[in-house]
Amino acid sequence: MSILERNCEWHFEKQPQAAQDIGPNNAAEAYFADTPYPSLIRESIQNSLDVVKDKSQPVRMKFEFGKLRTKSFDNFYKLREHIAGAYKLYGKKAEQYKTMLEKFDMTYNNQNVIYYIKVSDFNTTGMDYKPDDSPFYAIRI
Repeated sequence: MSILERNCEWHFEKQPQAAQDIGPNNAAEAYFADTPYPSLIRESIQNSLDVVKDKSQPVRMKFEFGKLRTKSFDNFYKLREHIAGAYKLYGKKAEQYKTMLEKFDMTYNNQNVIYYIKVSDFNTTGMDYKPDDSPFYAIRI
């Protein structure tokens, strides 16, 4: 493991059995897919405004762009196993997982970089993370 990862791990919300019948597609995600960057900005700002710490002060937000070398973050690529499992479970109902797997393989095998957007907010209460009891799973765009 790279020292850059600082013991990072993936945690996945346990899904009820009924969730398997629904599949990975939903209308909200389809809406965000049409305008990913404006949707990310709008949703991030709304989430931050919902948890203001000191109402006499403004909420500040910072959006940063960066890139990481793929070979420096092996634990990131453990996410591939989860995506492969979802693709196996949902098959044709989840073609987006096939595309994700192809991109994982392409970036890792070619030692490319991964581009990211870092969203930070200030003067907010933040979000608690408690295993198996947290709204953290809702952060996905």
